[in-house]
Amino acid sequence: DVSVDIRALTDGYKPYRWQYQKSNRLDENIRKAAILRDGSKCMECGRANCRLEVHHIKPRRRNGSNTLDNLITLCESCHQKTEGQEELYMDRYFSLLKSSDHKNLNYAQHVMIGKKWLRKQLSNLGVLYLTNGGDTANKRIDWNVEKSHANDAVCITDLQPDTYDMKEWAIKPMRRKSKAKTDNVLGIRHRDLVEYTFKNGETHRGYVTALYPEQKAINFQSPTKHCKKVNARKCKLLWKYSKIYWFENAS
Repeated sequence: DVSVDIRALTDGYKPYRWQYQKSNRLDENIRKAAILRDGSKCMECGRANCRLEVHHIKPRRRNGSNTLDNLITLCESCHQKTEGQEELYMDRYFSLLKSSDHKNLNYAQHVMIGKKWLRKQLSNLGVLYLTNGGDTANKRIDWNVEKSHANDAVCITDLQPDTYDMKEWAIKPMRRKSKAKTDNVLGIRHRDLVEYTFKNGETHRGYVTALYPEQKAINFQSPTKHCKKVNARKCKLLWKYSKIYWFENAS
């Protein structure tokens, strides 16, 4: 939650300036908070289910800050329209959000902006308990479990289970709608999760990547094989796509 030079505290060593890793990307907590605050849609045209980008209302070249009040969610097309002429949109966007640009925030305050907003939203859903990485690591050591995202989540609950065989999932957002004219083959659409068994007995499951209506065939990508032009009639539809991908056992 704060800027702390760990090596200076533990080793008495102060790294050279060039040894610090400096990211040029917007802090992920603030980016997510801005998108959630704006209802996961473009605040200019209202589009949803598309690639969303977070725009600095007051541009960085004019010392615009990385704060939630200075950020607004735009689709890729609307964001491109602002390039080089951000000042033309400043008053309207600030008015739309009823906000203004805050200056003179140090790195620690900058990081906390997104976290505090997300915490507030979670608190509206139920009782929120905070923990820290040290407690999670100690719990993992006490329980003798390997480090993984799933195991860390279990340790955070403070409820030790009998087994640790949780499935791990990765989430992949939709980038953009397909421009293909065909939207389904026998009811199967792009990004649906399907399962297919080949003649050699191999069974694969994955997300649909291409449709061939004339041949009643589809492509889908499993974790181990790109299955091309398989018979759609023999595919088992496991799950219909809606806004987000869920990948099992992803690294």
